[in-house]
Amino acid sequence: MDLQEFANRVDYGLLLKQKQSLLNILDPDLMNFQDQDLASNLDGIINFLDGFQDAAVESGLPEEKVFPVG
Repeated sequence: MDLQEFANRVDYGLLLKQKQSLLNILDPDLMNFQDQDLASNLDGIINFLDGFQDAAVESGLPEEKVFPVG
């Protein structure tokens, strides 16, 4: 499977929910991590997902599919 096929198979609605879960974990008012690197690592994953979505749109997938509204 190449990157284009992978991007076409992603459930972007589910990805939106998963990213929101990660963002909720990073909420400074709720965060209580023993591991200081955890917040940085989660932030890196979110940035990777954002970059992947941007690349998917630039590759021709419709923005409405890749960035669904809530």
